[in-house]
Amino acid sequence: LRQSINDLLAKVECPPYEAKILDGFVDFRDLLLNSTLAIAAGASGTEPYGDLLYILMDLVDEYLVDPNPDDGLPLINEILIQTVTIAQSNESGTLIFPGDLFNTANNSTFENTSATTFEFR
Repeated sequence: LRQSINDLLAKVECPPYEAKILDGFVDFRDLLLNSTLAIAAGASGTEPYGDLLYILMDLVDEYLVDPNPDDGLPLINEILIQTVTIAQSNESGTLIFPGDLFNTANNSTFENTSATTFEFR
């Protein structure tokens, strides 16, 4: 069986790769939208970058951005935001940070001058 496959593969000749020469700019309409939508948005619609990214964008839209039929909020809220915040604070939509989140101090060394520094942790 292996020899038969090797014999078949030896007869197959791959066509040479022809790289498309692009003008140096990425048209995100062609990159992220299917041909029909890209043309409607003013792009060429010729899929110069292939179709993988717009297929991924369709999946992102369908599973993360589209509204939840129950509450109208984006699906990412239920899938990611609620899950992360409940795991961190036991409350949906809330993140709890112990200690100071912002801290200010007046540490100016010049007379008659006021300067305040902010520390974000």
